[in-house]
Amino acid sequence: MSSPDAERRSSLPQCGFGTETDFDKLVAQNHFLFRVYTPRERSPFDDETDPFFIAPRFNELVARSPVDLPDIKFPETAVGSYADVARHMDWTTKATSPYISTSFSFSWAIWEAVRRFHVGVKKDVEIAIIDAGALGGRAATAVQLLKKSSPKQRDEQFWKWYRFSKDSQTVLVYGMVPRPAVLASIPLLQILRKMPSYFLRKDIQIIDDRNPLDQAAWDYKSRRLNYRQFCQDMTTIFANRPADVQLRDTTSGAVRLALAFLRPFFHRVVQDEFDVALSYLRTLAISISEWPRGGWAQDHPEVRQIVESMVLALGEELREKYASQEREEVSRLRVVIDGLEQTIKAQHT
Repeated sequence: MSSPDAERRSSLPQCGFGTETDFDKLVAQNHFLFRVYTPRERSPFDDETDPFFIAPRFNELVARSPVDLPDIKFPETAVGSYADVARHMDWTTKATSPYISTSFSFSWAIWEAVRRFHVGVKKDVEIAIIDAGALGGRAATAVQLLKKSSPKQRDEQFWKWYRFSKDSQTVLVYGMVPRPAVLASIPLLQILRKMPSYFLRKDIQIIDDRNPLDQAAWDYKSRRLNYRQFCQDMTTIFANRPADVQLRDTTSGAVRLALAFLRPFFHRVVQDEFDVALSYLRTLAISISEWPRGGWAQDHPEVRQIVESMVLALGEELREKYASQEREEVSRLRVVIDGLEQTIKAQHT
């Protein structure tokens, strides 16, 4: 498993894109994709070789019996066409879309997950964290694909789709997302409890279990509040925080949220691939630390230094913990084996 290069900072603003919209160029500096979804019950025939996400057009490939397993074939690597994007964006034809929606933006994922949690019947909303570099040529930004259209192809919905795709930093994945590309999938409620204070109404990082959305700093109930305004509001809240709170939110707060996103992956990898685990956590934490106000973290070099030190200390502590547990388990097994050997010897004397 290759690790992201934390020396390269995110090239994306809070909302929308800069001058670059090509996925293959952006992925060099933006290593994670986020997908908001409600998990479905897994088929009893699922195994670890099956994709984690499958586009609606190919859903029938998983509605199968064991007899059909050898015949499953997914489309070759592709990113699709403008017609495919239009099919995906139009709610009347989305059920036959060849795409899976994701976003470069962790904050968009939080915003969208909270919206779905509030308006939806099902409350088991999760955010999947995807390794953007592991999609094997299947991904493109929606803006990138929309730009390929000719003026004649564009209908009255085009600019609405374009603005949405731009603001949300939408990335469309063609066909499927392979299981190894999904680093973790975390329930929204676990994320809410780990958000930096500028996302919360009060300067605390505690969420009320009675209504986990109550502490959100934005008016998630308002249909008029769009994501762009949300970003501006969060920046204003951060700017009005005392300097010590700003430092806390961009250091320990960023590491805390990054670890909430990557916890299962980090714990799984830290012992055998220590540097890889640290690199993923450090890269995401630095990206989060830079989010609340453009340029602020760069103007405070101590932010990056503290983040890197915290990630290293956390990784070393976990590695030692797991190594100690292994040593204890080996010692316990040795005692058991010695006891069995003594019992066998006693039976043969």
